[in-house]
Amino acid sequence: ARARLRHELGFEPDDVVFLTAARMHPQKRPLDLVELARRTVDLGRVSFLIVGGGELESSVDAAIAASGARVRRLPFRSDIPDLIVAADVGCLVSDYEGLPVFLLECLQAGRPFLGTDVGDLGRVLTATGAGLVVETPGDLAALELAVRRLVDPATREELAARARAASGRFSVEACAERYAEVWLGAGAGATR
Repeated sequence: ARARLRHELGFEPDDVVFLTAARMHPQKRPLDLVELARRTVDLGRVSFLIVGGGELESSVDAAIAASGARVRRLPFRSDIPDLIVAADVGCLVSDYEGLPVFLLECLQAGRPFLGTDVGDLGRVLTATGAGLVVETPGDLAALELAVRRLVDPATREELAARARAASGRFSVEACAERYAEVWLGAGAGATR
C-alpha cells in the first residue's frame, strides 16, 4: 500500500516525505512549510506533502507555485492514516496546539515527528523521544536544521523505533483506563 500510494502521489521510493495534515490557517503556519521546502531544495530527495484546506489555501498554493521546491498541497482527505504510512515523517509547525490527533496517528504508525514546542505536541515529543522539537514557532533556521537531520535514515529509524514504543501509551485502551482512573478514582481502570 505504501509503494502504491507513493507512486500515485508522484514520490520516488527514495524520497523523504514530510507530511502535514492540518487546516490552512495561520495557527498551523502552512506558509512556513513552503518556505522550509524551499530552504531544503538542495537536499534533492526531500518532499513536503501538505493536506488540508481553509482560509490560507490560495496563499499556500501561490507560494508553492513560486517556490520551485518539492512541495504539494492536497485538499482535505479521509485517508490520512494511509498517507501517514506513505510518508516518512509527520510534521506540525503550529503556533499553538493541544494534543493533535495527527501526532498520535503518526506515533501509532511508527513515524518520527517534527514539531514545535507548543501545548502537548512538544510535551509528547520530548517525553517519548519520538521526534525533533523546535522550541519557537516560526524559527525557520531551527526547522531547517531539523529537516536536514531527519534526512538521515539512521536518525529516522531511531526516532521511528521510539514512536512505535510510545504508541501503546496512546492506545484507546490505555487512554480509556486513564480516564476511568481520573473519573472513578485510582485503580478503577484495573477493575473495569
